[in-house]
Amino acid sequence: MTTKDDTRILAPLARANTDHASSMLDALKATPLSTRELARWFEHYQRSPRSVRDRLVAQPRLFIESLAAANEIRADRHVRAGPEAQWERDLRHLQALIGRLHPALPQMLESHEFTEWLCRLRTVLARFQNDLTRSLDHDPDRDSRSRPHPACAEAQSA
Repeated sequence: MTTKDDTRILAPLARANTDHASSMLDALKATPLSTRELARWFEHYQRSPRSVRDRLVAQPRLFIESLAAANEIRADRHVRAGPEAQWERDLRHLQALIGRLHPALPQMLESHEFTEWLCRLRTVLARFQNDLTRSLDHDPDRDSRSRPHPACAEAQSA
């Protein structure tokens, strides 16, 4: 039995491909999907090439179950790697993003719209840099003013 929400997904499918819509209705009779699962299925269907779409229509339940299993594996990996792995990924992304933005900086400084954004960014980065400096320079076993954190000294020499 399809709901009103399901019809919002199946109607566009029927307009685009009546054979797929018919097959999908048959598959849903045999192994129903929740509205959320059907929406997730349709998102993937829309982005998939024709050969994959045929398999998605033939076995929608199998697709949803494999998607759930993949998400579970990803979540397990995330927990196992810990927050350090996420930090490393985020820092790599940030470094790459800054690398992409940096060459256009002179042009962006000429735009009043971007000058405001750049001022906000400078404030956020200054706050982050202050916190970073305080954290890296904090070592209860030594005078923090005498020398930088060993990791920073290694990075600077490299």
